[in-house]
Amino acid sequence: MKKPIQAKSTLIKNGKIIVKFKNITNGEYSIICYHDKNNNKQMDFNSNGMPLEDYGSFNNKMSYGPPNFEDSKFLVKDKNVSLIIKF
Repeated sequence: MKKPIQAKSTLIKNGKIIVKFKNITNGEYSIICYHDKNNNKQMDFNSNGMPLEDYGSFNNKMSYGPPNFEDSKFLVKDKNVSLIIKF
């Protein structure tokens, strides 16, 4: 979860974003998204480790601490997978 297989960025349009990943083989994956409000290409945190920017992961499970693979994994077994992630 710390080193992405693929990373993408896009613009927010009408409060939503759409990201397409290509050349993904079948298997279990997780997605973590964040809104880089200050465009510094990284997730920003305050001094006690709390995020300063909105983020989300698949299954939309929010807990104390960063998202983990088990809570946010999904299976790719077809060429088309559509996920909804709330920030």
